[in-house]
Amino acid sequence: MEYRNYRFTICKLIQIIIISFFVVMYFFGAKTMNYVSSNIVHADSDIVIVLDPGHGGKDVGAESLSGIAEATYNEKIAGYIAQELENYEGITVYFTRYEKVGVIQDRHTLLARVQFGKDVDADLFVSLHCNGSKSTSDNGALIILSKGEFKPELNKIPSILAPRILQRFESEVGIKNCDIMLRDSESKYYDYIDENGKRYNADYYGIIRNGVLLDIPTMLIEHGYITGSSDIKILDDDSNLQKLGAITATEIAEYFNLQKRNDNTKPNFVELKPQEELFMSEDIPKTVYTSDGFVDLSSFGGSGNGDIFYESSDWAIFTIEGNKAIIVGNEGSAQITVTKKTDGVYSSNSSKGYTITVKEATATPKPTATATPKPTATATPKPTATATPKPTATATPKPTATATPKPTATPTTKPTIAATATQATTTEPTSSPTVTQSTTVLLTFTPEQTEDITIQPTVTNSNNQPTTLDNTKSNSCINMNDNTAFVIIVVEIALLAVIGIIVVVKRSRK
Repeated sequence: MEYRNYRFTICKLIQIIIISFFVVMYFFGAKTMNYVSSNIVHADSDIVIVLDPGHGGKDVGAESLSGIAEATYNEKIAGYIAQELENYEGITVYFTRYEKVGVIQDRHTLLARVQFGKDVDADLFVSLHCNGSKSTSDNGALIILSKGEFKPELNKIPSILAPRILQRFESEVGIKNCDIMLRDSESKYYDYIDENGKRYNADYYGIIRNGVLLDIPTMLIEHGYITGSSDIKILDDDSNLQKLGAITATEIAEYFNLQKRNDNTKPNFVELKPQEELFMSEDIPKTVYTSDGFVDLSSFGGSGNGDIFYESSDWAIFTIEGNKAIIVGNEGSAQITVTKKTDGVYSSNSSKGYTITVKEATATPKPTATATPKPTATATPKPTATATPKPTATATPKPTATATPKPTATPTTKPTIAATATQATTTEPTSSPTVTQSTTVLLTFTPEQTEDITIQPTVTNSNNQPTTLDNTKSNSCINMNDNTAFVIIVVEIALLAVIGIIVVVKRSRK
């Protein structure tokens, strides 16, 4: 009987320890998991490659010497890369856009393109372009990468692939190797900021910078100059475009150690449906004042169940917080764009920019502030100054009547009028910077970038100055250190074991 009780106690103890272990792991996991949208698409394969055919829709990019749009070359090269990658196992390929050149509803901001890569868990984001120049003597291919000072781990894959691809472009296709290009942003507002507050120069090109901010290894390939006298002869031959695509694809496959398919299984190329056109609502005011504080944003159109987000083209005019455009306080115009993300059936899509102009709020109160005090200031003292001395001149107490009322009547009315005017002018300007913290996305069109719109998520601090958004923390709850978690689990299991031993000892003594 005593042995049976002892065995029963040991079994219960083991059950308690196992249950406790899973309870601890459950709550630990709930604290450390990263929460993501239910609309995010996750590929079934090990490696996910996102190909971004540059430009598209009405944005045709540069025009070649033969009159062909850059976007057309980009689409063909993307197709050839995907075609070659279909020969390998363990890879899934997405395009950021699926429509052809000239389709009106096919719009994608740079942030929308890279965000798509984030939504499908991309292992590598490859943006495909052809260069353009005013000089026909400019020829050669180059690849743009991040400088790698901030989040250097993201530059590992691109920095290995880039030189290999460029060398093969030159040796196998005949396009000169113009090497790797690194370029700093020209504005300190785009600086990367790490968790310790250290600042790093941001990358100039929007695609590259957003790849860093969204933690995606990113590279931008310029496949030669379509305006170059020698490059155009190569790029106008589709067989050469196919070679360029195959080189990029095989280098990707070799880096990820992908194996060729041995069967006729369906290739892992995901073709999403294009969305219907997306619009900003027309009832959004096109002119607002700095004192208004914010503008409510709304949109319609598009397809599918993807989440939407808004972008501002100028952080100095508007910042974005959810579906509100927060007025920073400066005069000027900015374009607001809405993007509907992918839901796994439809690709992402962006609207045309909606222009909103902000005017200074002090422009309206100024005339009223100066108009009201002037008449009241001149109207009140004049009658009192003339009315009092006349009757007192005929009366007996002449000196006392003129001495007391004159000084008291004029000083009391004038200061009060000046005080109210001062309050009106000092309180209005302070009402414009109402938001102390808000998220914004920057879009700055620069001539050097052609399509590359500069987009930067930032937040404004208590002084209403922009600082770079740390996207490494934006989607996560509080994270516990792995060592700390291990110690907690071991200690808890040890305590349960001690309690169990005490129970066993007491029962054995009975």
